[in-house]
Amino acid sequence: MLLLVEMARNRRDQEKNEVAELSHLLPLSPAIKDQLDRVSVIKMSTAFFALQNLIHGDESNCDEVPNFNGVFKSIRGKKNPYEAEPVEGFTLNTLQSMSGFTLVLDVNGKIIYVSETAAVNLGIAQVEMIGTSIFDLLHIGDVPSIQFALAIGYDQQQITIDNPEIRFTSRWRCSLTKRNAGITTCGYKTIHFVGRILSENGCRFIGYGEPLVGIFQLLGYGPGNLLDKSFYHLVHAEDCEFVRDAHRIVLEKNQANTECYRLLSHSGGICWVETKFIIVQVLRAQLSQCIVGITSVLGAQGNEVVDTIQRTTVSETNHLVLGEYSQNFYVPFALKDDQEENI
Repeated sequence: MLLLVEMARNRRDQEKNEVAELSHLLPLSPAIKDQLDRVSVIKMSTAFFALQNLIHGDESNCDEVPNFNGVFKSIRGKKNPYEAEPVEGFTLNTLQSMSGFTLVLDVNGKIIYVSETAAVNLGIAQVEMIGTSIFDLLHIGDVPSIQFALAIGYDQQQITIDNPEIRFTSRWRCSLTKRNAGITTCGYKTIHFVGRILSENGCRFIGYGEPLVGIFQLLGYGPGNLLDKSFYHLVHAEDCEFVRDAHRIVLEKNQANTECYRLLSHSGGICWVETKFIIVQVLRAQLSQCIVGITSVLGAQGNEVVDTIQRTTVSETNHLVLGEYSQNFYVPFALKDDQEENI
């Protein structure tokens, strides 16, 4: 009996040592390695091999995915797996500086790579996502459409790719706080993806996803140009009536849609858009309610300057921030309580 117990203990110790050795070989920082359990090590290892197969499995494909050549570098023949070539360091820094995140899926929908910036957008660590099925992170209502769009579950010989370029929108589980999460609904955040469907080396999709595009990318204005200013300053003078009607309706009925109207772009030109307005309750603010508008861009044209706001200097802004707010709008609880007492 004692012999069996000793053999079982030796086997567990041997397994523990092998997992520790495998963890040591993963191209991750020591701080992250120390936090990995046995299951995470296995998941990261299988994802690492799948990504290596994608990059190096067929030499003809290496030029199609140059951005990944420096992310998971093969450690064979290298004394220090973290010693990066200049180009590889640039690639890694580029991935980390993006406002969205890069995603690679295998034929079954398992995530074999996701950039670290996914944590900024979703609040889920990179090591938690790699090796996990994408369907465990998506809203259940988006699962069928994503399975169909990416042909998940089909063998590579069963699909014919006419147009590898693909765009889709999906709702992802988000664990960020409300202040940092941006626009979320019931704990899910909408992410827009653009990428390619692949049919070789066990990979199915490689693409880039980011949240709703900000007004800086669409119109060229920085937060300092718009905060504490009337929205009507951005609207083309001939279309103010459309926005005014929607404004009146949303105040009466809590929700409204505009007709197509024009917004003035910075440095000239206009942008055709339509907006959905809704009144929402606000916490930690001077006002208890505010109007939220979700604007969809339909097209842009021209470079004519018709208003002085188009000639304003663009304020400096960090493109990676999840949102800017007016100092007159957001008020900490303590300050708000003091104001209420004074009243």
